[in-house]
Amino acid sequence: MSGWWNDNNGNYNNQVEPILDDISRTNTMGDPKMEKILHEDVNTTIKEKTSQKRIIMKRRYREDGDINSLSREMMKQYFYMPITKAAKELNIGVTLLKKRCRELGIPRWPHRKLTSLNALITNLKDLLGNTEGKTPKSKLRNALELLEMEKKMIEEVPDLEFGDKTKRLRQACFKAKYKQRRLFSSSS
Repeated sequence: MSGWWNDNNGNYNNQVEPILDDISRTNTMGDPKMEKILHEDVNTTIKEKTSQKRIIMKRRYREDGDINSLSREMMKQYFYMPITKAAKELNIGVTLLKKRCRELGIPRWPHRKLTSLNALITNLKDLLGNTEGKTPKSKLRNALELLEMEKKMIEEVPDLEFGDKTKRLRQACFKAKYKQRRLFSSSS
């Protein structure tokens, strides 16, 4: 294996050299007439040497153009899944996905933020359906609209922090859930 450092993209560029056995190290090594490429694929290169076929190299190559074509808009649909699952769906490694995110100005993967917001929205919708005059429905609807707006803003700018109202609402939901669990555990 040999390679060199590529200053353009900052990667170590590996080149695959053919694996030569005792038969192919003889006089055919320098003679281009004796070596003919039959089939070149992304995964394998098969060469013919004096009427025998051998698999010489096997390596997976990735085009750098594939990762550079990932835009923020394309990634937006994967924000709702963990970064490992998103990388698997995109057929790239997690490290490469993180690198592309940094290039696009996304310092952290927003999956947990969006999951938290979705849970808050679900809680508010449940509360909105179960209210019997305890809290005004208009306040709940306003809070729901605020959360939906916040969710869209985080999809656009993933490193955006939650607003104060959202943080307080989230804390109130956590507190209500805790009290409800404590009430159920003490009654049983």
